[in-house]
Amino acid sequence: AARDGVSSGAMYHGEQEQRSPKVSGSQGELEASLRHDVTFLATELAAVRADQDQAVETLGSLTQLVAENVKSTLQRFEARLTRRFTGLFEQLEQAGAAHREALRSQTAAAVAEVQARSQDSEVALQALSVRNE
Repeated sequence: AARDGVSSGAMYHGEQEQRSPKVSGSQGELEASLRHDVTFLATELAAVRADQDQAVETLGSLTQLVAENVKSTLQRFEARLTRRFTGLFEQLEQAGAAHREALRSQTAAAVAEVQARSQDSEVALQALSVRNE
């Protein structure tokens, strides 16, 4: 750092370190200056660590928020699919019931026709047997 009264660059929080001009030759002044520098650097390091801890905490919160949003989205998607499939199953059941009823009607008509033909055949056979007698 420059010793001309102001440090040569901005510190972590945009502050500039203010120093009094140094008179060379005094051991006590050098020790005081070093203590001041160490204290200042320790304060800045603590601020950097606090900012990093806050960033890590924010990242953890962000990760949790993303996970909760994904879970919520999946639950809504699952509910929508459930409603859709339930509707489709109901439509299939109705169509199947209508088809079964149509098949029952066709089967009953076919059985009635076969019985009618069978009776006609029996009558014809009886008529033939009467004639042959």
